[in-house]
Amino acid sequence: MSIVVISGSLTIREINGRNDPFKVGKLNTQLGEFAVKDALLDQYNPGTYEGNFGIGRIYPSYYVAGGRIVVEVRASIENMALSGIDDVLPEEVAFVEPDPAGSEVVDTTTASSDPVETANASKAEVDPDSDPDVELFGSLMPFG
Repeated sequence: MSIVVISGSLTIREINGRNDPFKVGKLNTQLGEFAVKDALLDQYNPGTYEGNFGIGRIYPSYYVAGGRIVVEVRASIENMALSGIDDVLPEEVAFVEPDPAGSEVVDTTTASSDPVETANASKAEVDPDSDPDVELFGSLMPFG
């Protein structure tokens, strides 16, 4: 698996879940906004962090909560280098999000329907080994 490093900002919020509070994040980059749900976030206080983020995977995900389906594009952060860690901006707006652990979670990716493999299969003329961006983003490349 290759990792793409991109700069951006990560906004971390604490959600009061059914069992315990947990942290979620929104990663804003030049490529777009991605949801981040990882135990890695638990070590940081709520706020906005600027830095470079190593993204290992971008994938679709959804869950059912309160009689509705929530669809989001998630990013898996493998590593990050935060700048100005002492200058964290506190979150000013309360954010309410249902606890995905308390609802049915449906993983839309399986070994046979990997979005990267599907995208690469449809773009046979591009060699994903030569360009990690194509491997990560598949048919979305090139960005215009």
